[in-house]
Amino acid sequence: MENIDKALYSHGAVREAAVIAVPDDEVTNRLVAYVATDENSVVSAEEILGHCRERIPKYMVPEMLFFLEELPKTSTGKIDKGRLGDFK
Repeated sequence: MENIDKALYSHGAVREAAVIAVPDDEVTNRLVAYVATDENSVVSAEEILGHCRERIPKYMVPEMLFFLEELPKTSTGKIDKGRLGDFK
């Protein structure tokens, strides 16, 4: 998912980003993105996902995007992807 993260981070408003695969009975997994934007940025999920569509293949573009003020962190300061599923 590194390329997906890179596509998200390449949007000027995105400060933090992470993508997780959420199990789904219909298609095995669905990609869900979580982003924190710069404080002064006004940006929509569709704008960020459109930005991704221009940079990565369609199958890599997340199906959903959630905005958080800050992504959860581990004790070492890395994004805690295990906790991201708790935010919807």
